[in-house]
Amino acid sequence: SAATAPAATVVIVEKLKARGKFVDYLYGIVALDDAGTVILFSIAFAISGSMMGDVQVNISHSIIHAFKEIFISIIIGAISGLIIHFVTIRKRNLNEIKIISLGIIFLTTSIAISMHLSPLIANMTLGMILINMNKKNARILFSFEPMTPPLYAIFFAIAGAELDIAVFKDPIILLAGFVFIILRFLGKYFGVFLSATVLKIDKNIRNYLGLSLLPQAGVAIGLMLFVQASPIVLQASAEVQSEIAEMTNIILMSVFVNEIIGPSLSKFAILKNLKRRI
Repeated sequence: SAATAPAATVVIVEKLKARGKFVDYLYGIVALDDAGTVILFSIAFAISGSMMGDVQVNISHSIIHAFKEIFISIIIGAISGLIIHFVTIRKRNLNEIKIISLGIIFLTTSIAISMHLSPLIANMTLGMILINMNKKNARILFSFEPMTPPLYAIFFAIAGAELDIAVFKDPIILLAGFVFIILRFLGKYFGVFLSATVLKIDKNIRNYLGLSLLPQAGVAIGLMLFVQASPIVLQASAEVQSEIAEMTNIILMSVFVNEIIGPSLSKFAILKNLKRRI
């Protein structure tokens, strides 16, 4: 619920050619939002994963183990980002840069998975290091843009295949879904509103920034698919898998609703604070 879809936000901002404090705050919050989501997810998943086993595990040990996983994932991602930077910085052929970068990204992912670490945090760190080492490295990310539409299509098709319509015949699931959507909205809006009030941020930004954080897709679906593909979940009892299936459908319901209303509200909020790029 904490995650915000960065792609939708970027598309709206670029389409409107918006700039200014509102956009700066928006980009910053979305980035921290998603980074925090992945880190909190890693901690929660490590703890819940240890609790699924037959052996009783000390919670404090699980938390320490989770932080170790995060730390090592960050180290691996940072090293990979540095390798890509130093190997590609003097190269001009974008196809060559793309192949090298993809190879290292896949290698980073494989290492993280084989070491039972977080490939999400590792690759997130990789991107962070890469873009902050040199602005020229943005060309690597831009070179991947033509690949994103088909990948997104596959991504959403896989997610949609997990949606069990029969589950929504259960009024409890429907109620849980709507409560989840409403509480997410309230948490997003009033969390930003109260923070902005304390920090004495401009009234217009304070009133509308929360509305622009509703789009929910990429990170939420990615984490959901990660859970479903996890060996821990696959080896869990039928009861646990049933509960995860219900949670999956609630999340997909939330994604569906928020991807319909979220971009419109986000666009409305940006227009209320619009300063166009020249």
